[in-house]
Amino acid sequence: GVTVNNSGAVTWPKPTAGSFQFTVKANDTRTGLSGNGTVRLQIAAPPQPPVIDAQALSGVAGTAFNGSFSVRDPNGYPLTATISGIPAGMRVSFNGGTANLGWATPKAGSYTLQVKATNSAQLSTSRAVSIQIRPR
Repeated sequence: GVTVNNSGAVTWPKPTAGSFQFTVKANDTRTGLSGNGTVRLQIAAPPQPPVIDAQALSGVAGTAFNGSFSVRDPNGYPLTATISGIPAGMRVSFNGGTANLGWATPKAGSYTLQVKATNSAQLSTSRAVSIQIRPR
């Protein structure tokens, strides 16, 4: 729990997010005077890493492929996303937090996009997004 030492320093080894209020009583052993005070303490939740919402995607070779996934930050922090492993001919565009994938003439095979999202607190999340293109 919370402790207050003789100097008035507050320590809490494992704080929990929330609003707390407690009363502190001080006694002066030389004068016999005492007093009470209310302390209000607000503990903010720690920032969370970004979230990548993506499902496995699939399509058919030679038939236009479209798919999407999203990236978001639960804290509302600005974020950046990087994608590697994009097959030749696939286009990627972002509209807000949604990555839109398009491929006019996909080739049969299994592909994996490596997606990494990093927020302004330098917390990051990585996820593999698999794409399966079936032969005709």
